[in-house]
Amino acid sequence: MLHKTVPVGGVAVSVDPKKNEWHSILNERNTTVYVSFGSVAKSIYMPDVYRNTLLEVFESMPNTTFIWKYEEEGSTLASHLKNVHLSTWVPQNALLGDPRLTTFITHGGLGSVTELAHMGKPAILVPIFADQTRNAHMLSKHGGGIVLNKNDLESPQKLRDALNSIFSDASYSLSAKRLSEMLLNQPITAKQLLVQHAEFAARFGRLPNLDPYGRQLSFIEYFLIDIVLVAVNIVAVVGFVAVKVFRKCFSVTVKSKKE
Repeated sequence: MLHKTVPVGGVAVSVDPKKNEWHSILNERNTTVYVSFGSVAKSIYMPDVYRNTLLEVFESMPNTTFIWKYEEEGSTLASHLKNVHLSTWVPQNALLGDPRLTTFITHGGLGSVTELAHMGKPAILVPIFADQTRNAHMLSKHGGGIVLNKNDLESPQKLRDALNSIFSDASYSLSAKRLSEMLLNQPITAKQLLVQHAEFAARFGRLPNLDPYGRQLSFIEYFLIDIVLVAVNIVAVVGFVAVKVFRKCFSVTVKSKKE
């Protein structure tokens, strides 16, 4: 990370006012699970085998309410399951900040992981691509989550076991809450860092002394042309010597046969 980069993760995390429509759903059962795989790898695009696994697990746990962000308006995918609620949009911050939510099944996007960490909720993380694997393991390292491979969604038992572990083992919830308390009680908050560095930048303007030296490299240095030329020359010399040696050996062999 460069000296000019100031980490302000979580600066935008806040609990929005909850819509009344979610109160009754959150009060339906003692355990409630929120399911979302982000805005890029949407649930409507997941392979049928993964979708069927989720539905099978939901059906096998009738005492748990599942709120699934499913991006198809008016979908009847889970109409036969009374404990499943589909919605094209969910107030994620509001749900994560509500004590009635038990856990979150997520893809491990940086935004979701940041919100999870600040809200203190345990999670089951199923990374799909990009930085999500790193994000998922970063959160689970603190003890507040279980990481599953996306191919594990082919097995209803693995997902069911992960959910039961979250429900029965209080250490996941305690670890998640501890991480949240640590983030919310930092000596200098993200908002303070943002304001102070914005004021500093406004006062002193551009700071070339903090620029990385890489910005001053020439065209040849930046694209490593000098290194490439040296490597090419070494290969050329080695090849030339090898050819000369081969020819010399070949001529000696031919000469000896003639004699």
